[in-house]
Order: sequence, then C-alpha cells, then structure tokens
Amino acid sequence: LRVQVNMQGLGCAYPILEYGSDELKAKYIEKLVAAEYLGGFAITEPNAGSDVMSMKSRAEDKGDHWVLNGNKTWITSAPVADFFTVFAKTGERKLSLFLVEKGADGLYVGRSIDKLGVRASLTSEVSFDDTPATCLLGEYDAGLLRRDYGIQLAAVWDSQQAASLLGWPQTGYGRLVEQVCGVALARPFGGPVDGCAGVVDQQVDPA
Repeated sequence: LRVQVNMQGLGCAYPILEYGSDELKAKYIEKLVAAEYLGGFAITEPNAGSDVMSMKSRAEDKGDHWVLNGNKTWITSAPVADFFTVFAKTGERKLSLFLVEKGADGLYVGRSIDKLGVRASLTSEVSFDDTPATCLLGEYDAGLLRRDYGIQLAAVWDSQQAASLLGWPQTGYGRLVEQVCGVALARPFGGPVDGCAGVVDQQVDPA
C-alpha cells in the first residue's frame, strides 16, 4: 500500500496542487484525497527507468493543445486510473509534465503486469498515440529539472525498493533469476547496470 499512497500523493496529487489551475485543483484534489479518483504516474519506460533523460516519449505543441506519443511501463494504478500525469520530452534534454484524462483518444492501457512483489497495486503498460493532453502542468521544459520534485521522487524510491522485496522469498527461483537477468541486460545512462552508483553501493556494502 505504501507504493500506492506514494504514487497518488507525490506522483499525481502534488503536481496538480503545485502547478494546476484552480479549476484543475477543484476537479481532482478532493477526490484524490477521498480515493474517489486514482491517478497513474507515467514516467518509467521500457528503456528509461532511473535514467529519465533517455526516455523516448515526446510531446508536440499544436498551438491550442499538446499531443503525446510514446510508451510507458510499470505504471502504478494504470488499469484503474481516472487520469495520468505524464512526463514527455519537449526538447533534447528537456522534459515537461502533462495531465491526460482517462478515455482520451490514442490512450491505450495494457494488461496488468504479474509482479514478484507489491501486489496490492495494479501495474501495467500505457501507450500514447497522438494523444491530446488535457493540460501542461507547470512550466514548459521544466520537468525533473525542478530540484525539489526530483529530490522527493528519489526519497520515495528507497521505500518502494524495500517494499518490493517482501514478495521475493515466495516466488520460484527460476522466475527470480529471469527478472534479475532482465535488469542486467539494461543499459541505464548508456553503460552496464553494474556501473551505476546504486548497484555498486549494494555490492560494496551488502549489509
């Protein structure tokens, strides 16, 4: 449940509260707090997890609205989400944050992913095919370059990692190896996964 609460609060409610219009706040915040609405925080992609700047999703300014194209994965609450907060590139090294409502044209939600742990929340892939965004949240090209938001996301990630380990002892060894091998083949930040600081720390200090 910790993952669910974190994603609803930090990933969905916070950007609306911080950057949304009064109309947007009135429509979503109270219902999010009451759990009448659920949001999906769409940032992770098949080849872009911690290395968010390698994401492929793009947003194009059409003058009176924005159009999104790209694929996201491991999106918490996606199968039951009423809306999505979506990060997409609006420049070579720039990200912007958008809100996309359930039922938008070109929005597709895949089947639920069968996870090793954190099974209290539904997770799936989400794709955008010329999908019109409801609105831009915050400044154009701001995205994760905002220091305060990035720091909060990093703090939340640690707690999610701990929670995800709870289900592993109950799974088959072969399946666990399959998951680990999948991570090992990834190349975050353009290099092997064992070169990332977070992985090296675990190797040096397993306690």
